[in-house]
This record gives sequence, structure tokens and C-alpha cells, in this order.
Amino acid sequence: MLDGTYEFVSDVTDLSTPETKREERTSKEWSGVWLFRDGHFSQTLAKRQRLDWTPSHFPDDPRKLGFDAASGRYKLEGNTVQLDYDLTFYPGKAGRREILTYHFDGNTLTLTQELTLSRESAATGQRTLVLRKVS
Repeated sequence: MLDGTYEFVSDVTDLSTPETKREERTSKEWSGVWLFRDGHFSQTLAKRQRLDWTPSHFPDDPRKLGFDAASGRYKLEGNTVQLDYDLTFYPGKAGRREILTYHFDGNTLTLTQELTLSRESAATGQRTLVLRKVS
């Protein structure tokens, strides 16, 4: 059963194309929470130290905001979880579906997503999200 409250541990993406690249967020720099309940999910993530900005000096790249959030529905099937995004901080992600494998090791939940070529992205590789269950 996935239902519960989880704290963010890490999010690592290893890209193999169009170039080899590693993107990593850890709980040392980021804080966040994921909630799963009755087929619904919500996640909020914020950088612990965020840049100061004003509306007239808004960051030129969304990643510089140091914030991410989303919510929607989820469905379990075997060892996979399907996330259907209804609301997201990044408008382009709303309406998308992600399929991730999940694995528990004690109170640690690891979600793994295989990245494949699509109309939206030429990136291939793997994303691994680690969460720790707190309730």
C-alpha cells in the first residue's frame, strides 16, 4: 500500500541522450513532502536556500525559482504506479502521465522512471526518486 506521507530524500536523473548528463537534488539542499491517499497524490518541493527576487527581477529559468509542486491521481498495478498530473507548477506537465516502478526497503520508497524519446523530449535515461515514509 502506497498511502501515506513521505519526506523527500533525493531525485537523480541520469541522461544518456542527447548528451550524457546527471541532474541531482538531495535533501541537503531541498526539502519536500509527497502525500498519497485514496488514489490521489500531492507533492511539494522547495530549495532550502532560495534566491531573492522581485517581480521585476523574476528568474529567467523556472529551475532557478527553487520550487516545484504537483497533484493528481495515482493508480497501482503490479510494481508500478501511474501518476496522472492534474495541477502542476510547470503548466506543460499538467495532463501528463508518468509510469514509475516502485520498491520499498523498510520505510524507504524508491520510484524509478525510464525516460524514453517523446514529442516533448529527446532525452533518454533514468530518473530515481527516493522518499522516506513518515506516516
